[in-house]
Amino acid sequence: MDRRATIATLLGKRVAPANTVAAPLVNSGLEPYSGPWEYEQAAHLLRRSMFGPTYEQIKTAASLGLEATIEQLFSPLPLPQPPLNYFFQDDPLVPVGQTWVNAPYYDNVNARGYRRQSLRGWTMELLLDEGVSIREKLTLFWHNHFAVSDINDANFLYRHISLLRKYAWGNFRELVKEVTIDPTMLRFLNGNQNSKNAPNENFARELLELFTIGKGPLVDSGDYTNYTEGDIREMARVLTGWRDVGFFSTNPDISVGSVYLPFRHDTSSKQLSHRFDNIVIDNMEDQEYAHLIDVIFQKEEVARFICRKLYRWFIYYVIDDNAEENVIEPMAQLLISSDYEIRPALEALLSSAHFFDMLNVGPMIKNPLDFVMTAIKPFQVEFPQGLQPRYNGYLRLFSSTVLQQMEYYNPPQVAGWKAYYQEPGYYRTWI
Repeated sequence: MDRRATIATLLGKRVAPANTVAAPLVNSGLEPYSGPWEYEQAAHLLRRSMFGPTYEQIKTAASLGLEATIEQLFSPLPLPQPPLNYFFQDDPLVPVGQTWVNAPYYDNVNARGYRRQSLRGWTMELLLDEGVSIREKLTLFWHNHFAVSDINDANFLYRHISLLRKYAWGNFRELVKEVTIDPTMLRFLNGNQNSKNAPNENFARELLELFTIGKGPLVDSGDYTNYTEGDIREMARVLTGWRDVGFFSTNPDISVGSVYLPFRHDTSSKQLSHRFDNIVIDNMEDQEYAHLIDVIFQKEEVARFICRKLYRWFIYYVIDDNAEENVIEPMAQLLISSDYEIRPALEALLSSAHFFDMLNVGPMIKNPLDFVMTAIKPFQVEFPQGLQPRYNGYLRLFSSTVLQQMEYYNPPQVAGWKAYYQEPGYYRTWI
């Protein structure tokens, strides 16, 4: 019995035996919530949208009302100030108290470790000081969705996470385009090795299976309903020609970024399958990858796929027939009608009767980041004064989440953390 069913039992609702087809426990949909708005409802919204909201934040939200609180959660914010060199005296290019994010490395100076630690501590600081905003929760959502790991250059990781933060509730299609040629992703999924003479299918495969449309049921050899093995091969050819630059670079004239190299790009035509209407993609040089993303996003299943992931992130891992018909489908249509802007669809979800249904309040098992922040922030724990002591305090929090099997910047799989995709355990993975 899952936690939602347990709550239903405690509330006196009948739960069907395991060997029978059960009626949906939750019958509500994406229609706007019209019930009471008190401390309990405000707490539910903020706990799902933030990391460990305080009593005062919840109390204020309860007085503001649902609509005003949603508006506050999605209010635009400037990008945060970058992480700092908080103690390392031997970096001649970055004095203590200054940021390293645009600085090259220096020969014979091991600055790699302090920059990674600085990035980790800074990330904890952002979660602690997020204010009433959904941005950090969505940044982690995208980090789980576009999972990268084992990229040890903090300069690369800073650029990557800043991209995800910038698009937190922005345009999903444009974010996919940016991630496709992001230097961290190019390096992680071998896009930097993908050339006309040696195509590498790693990114093309994950682009379809994990990032956009998802793998449907196998209906024939190499045919996964939404795409085929042939599509993976052809899309890999579309994506040839890109390289990352600046990895652990000591050259001040080379910044972290990506470059298009025409001599590495396959300029011949690429034929997609019937799953993509037999479209032929001709040579478009450095714009070909963006055209490919546009082609993929012509399929409505892309919207359903990302809406299911948002549902599991913000509501519950079980997506039954009612949720599919009355939440996922209208949410997907809203996403399509808004040209793949995430905000309208997510606002509708977080304002819906389904979100505030009693059976959706409480069944989620917190991930370690949520758990740690919930233990710290509501009690307004004070951190030591001074740059190094403060960062050291943040790093203690980071270490505690690592011990609980959730390391920011290092998801265990390309699919992210198992709690959000691995059947049948899902959230119970954290226990």
